[in-house]
Amino acid sequence: MRLITVCITLLFMIGCKQIANSQPINKNKKDDLITQIMQAPLASPPIGDKHVLYPFATHWQDAETENERSGSEKAFDELAGNLDKQSQSEQSYKITLTQENLKQIVQDSYDIPFNINDILNQKITVHVEKIAGFPQFDLFLLTTENLELECNHCEYGSHLVFQSIISISSHQIVDRLVATYEYGNDLSRGYRFFYYDNGKIIIRDLGSDETDSAANEKRTYQLTPQGKFIRYYDTNGPFQNTDLNDTEEGLVQNHTREGVWIEITGSKYAPLGIGYIYLESEYKNGLPVGIWKCHQLEQQYNELNEPILSTRKKGKLLYTETYKDGELVERKFVAKEIDELN
Repeated sequence: MRLITVCITLLFMIGCKQIANSQPINKNKKDDLITQIMQAPLASPPIGDKHVLYPFATHWQDAETENERSGSEKAFDELAGNLDKQSQSEQSYKITLTQENLKQIVQDSYDIPFNINDILNQKITVHVEKIAGFPQFDLFLLTTENLELECNHCEYGSHLVFQSIISISSHQIVDRLVATYEYGNDLSRGYRFFYYDNGKIIIRDLGSDETDSAANEKRTYQLTPQGKFIRYYDTNGPFQNTDLNDTEEGLVQNHTREGVWIEITGSKYAPLGIGYIYLESEYKNGLPVGIWKCHQLEQQYNELNEPILSTRKKGKLLYTETYKDGELVERKFVAKEIDELN
């Protein structure tokens, strides 16, 4: 049972080396990448996949026959199949990325399982579509073709497909969000899918192994007038979401995060075999600010080897992240064993 609860974040463990600092967006230089992206055609709705909205079970076992398949299993299969079609499309506008381009469109975030360094040496072709235009920026979707990853420390090779949504203003990239990915191998895979609806981006993370699958709660992002991605919540006031896979707790103001938040979430920088961190984060008008503290998660388990949510607490400090104006400026590893892995 414990395998089910962590299968979504298990994929964070199979990456290899990772850079310590994020790559800042170059705000002073015009390049060919932006010029090419701006030529992309307007996408036809629906954008993303509406199956993201399906009321998934927390976890389920894959059925042996068609008649036994659950609604969650069917919706999951639809999501994975539609992403495969998008990554193989021959109709969309295509661009080949350089190493520098890749760092521009993918932020080095703790909550994506793949490591940018693992794919820097590959030829990466992306299919580009324009999602929407706003007064101060335009929104674009970039979908990679299938990438095969090699790992010297892994028993099995992995493959990766991902989609990045980027906002562009005055010929500069304002922000980017990994909205979709499929990452892993035949034994275990992590997924993220999105659906774009009326200016909001709804995301859901899922995972699977050979027999079981699991789903996290969906989460919603909105865009600031300047084109920054920030979380969206329906109601204001104190917020707490506690389930087996993710915990969020903090203040919602103007329908987004404000002040200090506590999160228990998956991270590729968590200790091997754990997959989760206890994160102390801070926000101003929805944007990350200040120094984030990422601790080891300590928790007890019941007789079924499931985590007891009431026992969760922060352990030793693993690493910190410094943010300014919503951008990651520095990641600093404190715990020696985490530093050696990255």
